[in-house]
Amino acid sequence: MISTKEAIQNAFIELLIHQEYTKISVSSITKTAGINRGTFYLHYKDKDEVLETIQERLFQELEQCVLRTEIPFSLDLSRSKELQYYMEQLFSYIEEYDHVFKILLLDENGISFSTNMNQMISKWLIDGFLPHPMMKLKEEIPKKILAKVAASTIVSFIKEWLYLENREPASKMAGYYLRIVMNNSVKR
Repeated sequence: MISTKEAIQNAFIELLIHQEYTKISVSSITKTAGINRGTFYLHYKDKDEVLETIQERLFQELEQCVLRTEIPFSLDLSRSKELQYYMEQLFSYIEEYDHVFKILLLDENGISFSTNMNQMISKWLIDGFLPHPMMKLKEEIPKKILAKVAASTIVSFIKEWLYLENREPASKMAGYYLRIVMNNSVKR
């Protein structure tokens, strides 16, 4: 049995499938969740807090999934192979929850999910948790700029993948992404 908080979140996501964020009301959320307004306000102050909670949960789970990727130890393991393991985890997680990511990442109604995802991935790159060939391009280019560009390419690539009707599997997309960035990140 799901909790009331989960029922509210699920109702909110269901409404986002069919309506713009700005048109969703607390009343429509409570009606869809099958609860009364008082119950809603026991858990959330408004719809913005529901969205924040959903985003935070997705980002926490995504971070746990990606950053705790099991990398087999090998003296021969290249950074590109390591990046592929991380990217496969990233794409697999998004594939598992594609209905939510599709709504939040592809939404054009002011939901800042895409921006927040860019910031999270940028942080991973700056902190060195996620290997990426762009981070090694030029010493005179600040890491913060390289991280923003690399994160933007990852998020844009994911968005394009989510737009596709007949999507390739996560592992194949991770491989495509790696081939693209490895070819474009050769030191000059």
